[in-house]
Amino acid sequence: MAAATTLPMPRWWTRSLPTTTANFADLTLVPSTYLLGALATLYASALFLLFLAVFFLVLPLSILIACSWLLWHEYWQLALRYCQQQGRLVIEQQGQIRWQGERWRLVQVKICTRWLIMVGVQSGSQRRWLLIAPDSCRENDYRSLALFCHHFPSICHD
Repeated sequence: MAAATTLPMPRWWTRSLPTTTANFADLTLVPSTYLLGALATLYASALFLLFLAVFFLVLPLSILIACSWLLWHEYWQLALRYCQQQGRLVIEQQGQIRWQGERWRLVQVKICTRWLIMVGVQSGSQRRWLLIAPDSCRENDYRSLALFCHHFPSICHD
């Protein structure tokens, strides 16, 4: 009996085969009411402390008005910037991200807890921090993102 020989697959055939890509996380982000509430509480607390300083005559009223205006402006800018962090987020191989119609690269996972995930992303020279809370997406999506972020250094930096 003759041994069966296998012929190598022609190169044109391998190029026309469909390729599959794995997505580590595929979720739709919406602004978190918990994070917006925490941001508002933080700035309201700072404003309350300024009012206490004026009440106990430690701070003049003019400085209170100036600081209040600056605090309001900073709060409004941060709240608007956070509300723009929405849309479909897909994490592909090696930390490549598709988000808001652009290609991003996952640079760093700063915080990964069950209450908050904070990741740094980069697209060209633009860098951003994404804050993702459990109520920003579906629970299963948040769990898969947390699992990816927990193992991010071993997945993407080996």
